Amino acid sequence: MPEGRTQPYFLGHSLFLVSITAYLFLQSWKPDIERAVFWGEMFSLLLFFYSLRFNCQHPL
Repeated sequence: MPEGRTQPYFLGHSLFLVSITAYLFLQSWKPDIERAVFWGEMFSLLLFFYSLRFNCQHPL
């Protein structure tokens, strides 16, 4: 694998893990579960499209 593509891949992978962590944090912190699920999904989608900007391969 070329060296230039390893860093963006790990960047996308860490963004994905951060989105999962934020999703779980919102779900446990907010009293309204539906609102927490909505914002968690929106945040993870934003990070997914942000990682696509860097030509990353999504872990899923």
